[in-house]
Amino acid sequence: MDERERPVATGGCCSSPAPSLVAAVIIIVVGAVLFLDRMGLADVGELLRYWPVLLILLGAANLLRPEQSSRVGGTGLVIFGGLFLLHNLGYLRVDWSTIWPLFIVGVGVLLLIRALEGRKQTQTPVGSAHSRLNEWVIFGGNKIRNDSKEFRGGELLAVFGGHEVDLTKAEMAEEEVALTATAIFGGVELRVPEHWRVVPKVMPILGGFDDKTYYRKPDTAQEKRLIVKGMALFGGVEIKN
Repeated sequence: MDERERPVATGGCCSSPAPSLVAAVIIIVVGAVLFLDRMGLADVGELLRYWPVLLILLGAANLLRPEQSSRVGGTGLVIFGGLFLLHNLGYLRVDWSTIWPLFIVGVGVLLLIRALEGRKQTQTPVGSAHSRLNEWVIFGGNKIRNDSKEFRGGELLAVFGGHEVDLTKAEMAEEEVALTATAIFGGVELRVPEHWRVVPKVMPILGGFDDKTYYRKPDTAQEKRLIVKGMALFGGVEIKN
């Protein structure tokens, strides 16, 4: 009988101690402030002016992570948290009508970083073009079915758009491959075979990540692991069978 189990999220978005520590501190502080307000020892209304500090702390925690997407997202949180804090303290006039172009600038910076990283790769990746995914979509949609028998991972980027990728008939060329999925005001839906163990490392920032896969342990074949990296910024990444 087939063995089915939920994959263990080793190294995922919640495994890094820095973000978990910051989240715990934030919860403790919020609870303590509410308690002091109930006791008449503090004014929550006055302290709410400093809520952007939470964004700054979360951004700083993400900057400590090794993933490039986490550092980019962390920088964005620090910048926006700083802008809102200056606005609340009366040093700067900020509202959504004036800062929304910064989101476009941020997307452009992310694309620039990825382009520069691509140019640093002087060696040609192993495998054919079909064995690797390198798909970007902006203001549109993309449906992909890849049934390569030597799948080697790749990169998916969705900006104000979406990817639907079907890998259920694909086979990995190696024991472990990595796939980067980044959704910015968009979405990435990924379907994988049940005999692939998914190792999620996606960082959701004001977005969502959902791993709905079930792992069916193969009888004889060696375990195959798909490491899914990336970021969901005002978007979503979903993996299922």
